[in-house]
Formats: sequence, structure tokens, C-alpha cells
Amino acid sequence: MMEWRDFAALTLVLILAGIVSADVVKVYELRRPIHLGSKNISDWDASRPYGLELEDEFRVDGPYKKAWISMQLYDRFYHQGTLLSFNNKTLSNLCRVREYDKWVLCNITIADELLRPEKNTFSLRSIWTLRYSDHTDFMFKDLGIFLEYESLEPEFLVSKTQSSYEVVSGEPVNVTVSLTNIGVKPAYNMSARDIKPPGAYLVSGSLEREFSPLRGGDILWFEYQLVADEPGGYESWAGRYSYYDGNWTLHTGEIDPTVFDVRPSKPFLLVRKNVSSPTLYFGMGGVVTVTVYNNGSFGAHNVMLRDYLPANFTVSGGSPNASLGFIGAGENLTVEYNISPKDPGTFSSTAVVEYEDSTGFDYEARSNHVEITSVVPPSVVEGLNPLLVLAAIVVLMVFLLVVFILVKSRGL
Repeated sequence: MMEWRDFAALTLVLILAGIVSADVVKVYELRRPIHLGSKNISDWDASRPYGLELEDEFRVDGPYKKAWISMQLYDRFYHQGTLLSFNNKTLSNLCRVREYDKWVLCNITIADELLRPEKNTFSLRSIWTLRYSDHTDFMFKDLGIFLEYESLEPEFLVSKTQSSYEVVSGEPVNVTVSLTNIGVKPAYNMSARDIKPPGAYLVSGSLEREFSPLRGGDILWFEYQLVADEPGGYESWAGRYSYYDGNWTLHTGEIDPTVFDVRPSKPFLLVRKNVSSPTLYFGMGGVVTVTVYNNGSFGAHNVMLRDYLPANFTVSGGSPNASLGFIGAGENLTVEYNISPKDPGTFSSTAVVEYEDSTGFDYEARSNHVEITSVVPPSVVEGLNPLLVLAAIVVLMVFLLVVFILVKSRGL
């Protein structure tokens, strides 16, 4: 007959089972009592194992939510605590027994960083024990390691990534699809198929993948490359995946659609700037030439030129800012204007061109840097020999004197 205590315990278990939505798996179990302490086992049957330390292995399958170890401890005389380690990483001094001559329940949470996928090792030993006569001083039993999962049955987390969502016509886009079994049990005859959007064609990879069995934590993934050739916005139908569980029940799910916003192949403008001379003299000026080339496969719309001149120059003819309108594929336009220097020095100048494609998407291109040096023009007599200048002046004076004498002698 079931006693009232057993009935109460069973009722509590049923209540907890109703509250907890996740599934719990016992990945390790050891029910037989183990003695940690001295090797004097007069209180125990010689057939029972004993030792100062317990070492064993267990396996972790799939991504779990929480992990813990549970056991019952018994201290006959005095015990300092337990030392628990997983994969050679120590937890700490845990589960001190404060009630002697009595079995005490102990639960210890296992941190995520202590465990790893698949095979794991753990060890349990007492930190410090005292032997009193021939009595066993420390024991434990009903040891279990538990993992809590979102689901024991196969369940899939589906992910899709695209290298680009705003696609230029003719340029490739990489698509990756992954399906992760976040359950514990395997999925059989797993099959996934994605669907490409209209206006795009497959250039590499595959739109589908099959694998069996796909165990807990395993990932089924595939990738492919698409090229969109028709401008516009497109969205594919949702892809599909299917699998069988351990009872051979068929399950299906969806893969997110592939979305493209396809723009036409863009125009591509190059800007070249030149000055008639890198050195400009005061009062002489120079000519600036800006040529815009369209090296793209489509025309450029609403082309605007803005040339930034240093404040040390003035525009003496034409304009550095111009609306060039439309430049077709393979075509070019040239703008010229005159400048004059105001102050001496060396200055850098760059032209900027703004334009649009046929959908109104904005672009910008910059020209090469041009350095312009403005200087004071050299004197006419700069660099001449002073003696020659003096001789020329003397000759000129003599000439004028002779002319004066001749005119005077003739009475003119």
C-alpha cells in the first residue's frame, strides 16, 4: 500500500511535470552507494565499491537549456565537502553535509562552459575526511546528471542569409540555408528544398539537400548563388523541409522566402581634371578642363558637376558648376572655364560629379587632385648683367645726343 508520504511525493512530481514545458534527460546514473574517504569499510559489505575518488564519462547530445548533477550524501562523522570537476575544470567546494547520520539531497548546477558536445568526463571526491575507528565517514548514492532540453523530439531552427537584398542586375548573390536540430532525438530522411525568386537564375550550388539521420545538435546546410537579370522587386515562395521522427511520423516546415530588390546595372562615371599649366602667373590666368566619362553599361541621369576652387583663384570665364544632364553608356562630356590667381602659393583642387541611375539611386564620383602654383611674373630685366644694362643706357644716351646735335646743326 502506498503511504501518504509516497503519495505526496508523486503528486509533487506530477505538478512539476505540468509546469515544466521542457524535457529533462538523465545522461548519467549511478545508484549504488559509493564510499569516499578511508578504505576501512567495516560498516559496508565488501562487495560494494569504494575509493577516494569517482571518475566516469557521459555524453551530451544537442543544444540543451540547463544542466545539473543530483545525488544524496551521507556523512557518518565529519566531512569538509565535495570537489566536483567536469572535463578537468573544477566547480568548487560544494555540497557540505551539515546533518550527520542522515542522507541529504544535493543538487549542483553545471555551468555551460564546463560541458562540451558529445563525450564529457567528470570526477567527484571529498576534499577532507577524518577517519574515526573503522567507521565509514562519507558516502553518496543515487547520483545522476541531468540535461534540460527545449524538446526531446527532433525540432528545427531554420536560418537563411543573403549576401545582399538590394541587388544590381547581373551581379551574383550568395544564399545560405541552415537547419539545426535543437532536439535530442534524431530526424530521419531529412529533406530541404528552397525556391528561387522569379527574375533570377541559379549559377552555382544547389537549391536542395537531403541527409539521414540528423541527430540532436547536427546542422543541415546548403548554399547557392543567384544572378538577377530583371529590374524590380521580387519575393520567392517559401521553401519547404520535411523529416520523420523515431515513430515514422512525417513532419514539415517552411524556409523563409528569398527577397530581391533588383536595380539595373549602374552607370559608372570617371572624372578627369586638367589645368592648361601647373604654374599660373598673375594677370595671365589659365584654362581648367573637366571631362566626365561613362564607363558603365547604362546611362547616367541628372549629372551635376561641382568643381571646388581655392579661394586664391577667381573664375574669369565659364563656370565650375554645371548641369550636364544625361550621359549615355560609353559617352563623355567636357567642361572648360578660365581662372586667374589672386595670391601666390600652391593649392590643390578636386572636381565632384553627382548622378543617378534610371531608378533614381544616387552616386558620386571624384576627379584626380590637381595642384596649381600661382607666382608673380618675372621682371623684364631680372637676371641681366648690370654692366650690359649700363652699356645699353650709355649707348642710348650717346645716340640721343648725336641726334640732338645733328638736328641743331641743320637749324631744324
